[in-house]
Amino acid sequence: MASATLPRSRKAAKTALKVSLCLAIDHTAYAVTPIRSQDTDVIRAWRLVKQSNREDVYDVAETVHGFDCTCPDFETRRRGLDEAGCKHCKAAVIAGLIDAPNAAVDRAIRKAAEPGPVEQAPAQVAGVTRPRDEFDEPAAPKIPAELPPAAGAAPEPAEAKCCAPTEPAPCSACLEVPAETDDRPTVAAILADSFPPPEADDQAEEQAGRLTLAQAIQAQADAFKAHGTDFGTLLAEAIEALAMDVHFHGSATPAQYRRDLQLARDRDYEAFRKAEEQAEGRR
Repeated sequence: MASATLPRSRKAAKTALKVSLCLAIDHTAYAVTPIRSQDTDVIRAWRLVKQSNREDVYDVAETVHGFDCTCPDFETRRRGLDEAGCKHCKAAVIAGLIDAPNAAVDRAIRKAAEPGPVEQAPAQVAGVTRPRDEFDEPAAPKIPAELPPAAGAAPEPAEAKCCAPTEPAPCSACLEVPAETDDRPTVAAILADSFPPPEADDQAEEQAGRLTLAQAIQAQADAFKAHGTDFGTLLAEAIEALAMDVHFHGSATPAQYRRDLQLARDRDYEAFRKAEEQAEGRR
């Protein structure tokens, strides 16, 4: 009887061992790979690739002259100025990837990385189960208890009662509120001061006869302006604009000014209409 032969088991193929190194700097992860440099001044060098943005690649090196890094912070603010280097150099020292140039720099880097003292939690307020922060309402100030009078101090005199015992509370004197006084001039007072009273009409007409219409209107504007109030100034500005328009038209009487003003408006409208017709003809 022939004996059956079992097939030989094949050996499993060897797979390459994959190793990766990651360095976290202030909660930012970097993939770290060694660099073989041809520069004899370079002792050890590493390439750091930021995981959140793989376009940010920095080479950190330990050289015979000190640290070296290709990050902008090292190039602009650390090279030749700060022996401890940038944050990438310091993190590489703390992680044991490179060595500091001397013991003093090593101590300074490791001391700066030590955690600071734990801050005490702020005081809590009654009814609040978490520490107070800047978004909480300010705590109510503590009101001190009323201090007893000092020994030998004279008692303060009691205030005199306003109401009589037979009068209901509050009495009529308590309810009386003094009326507020307003010293500002009223509109009627301003107009009375600006325009002459009826008995002075003859004098005003005689004075107006010596002035042009524009000058008479300007005199009224000056009278309102002399009061020194906002209301008087507002009226004065409007009256001055009227006086300038009357002077521009050369009107001698109010009726003539009204006619001149209407004629000017008609001329403006006619000019506008002709301009519209010419523009329409060009089209």
